[in-house]
Amino acid sequence: MTQVMKELTFKQQEILYLKFTKGFSYIEISEIIGIDHNSVRKQVYRAIKKIRENPVFNVHTNIIFFMLYPRLS
Repeated sequence: MTQVMKELTFKQQEILYLKFTKGFSYIEISEIIGIDHNSVRKQVYRAIKKIRENPVFNVHTNIIFFMLYPRLS
């Protein structure tokens, strides 16, 4: 799981953390990061797409595990 996260850019990791762990909105994240909220949405989309393309997520249970325990990955 750690390898999957390492494939993301630092900014993508940071945005996913703020979105899914801290629960910030796209607008709040855009204010924290200093980029447009539409760019934040695009980065979330691209990061999730990259994660889903990884073979480890071919198994449905791995996706659920990742979403439930993101800090263990």
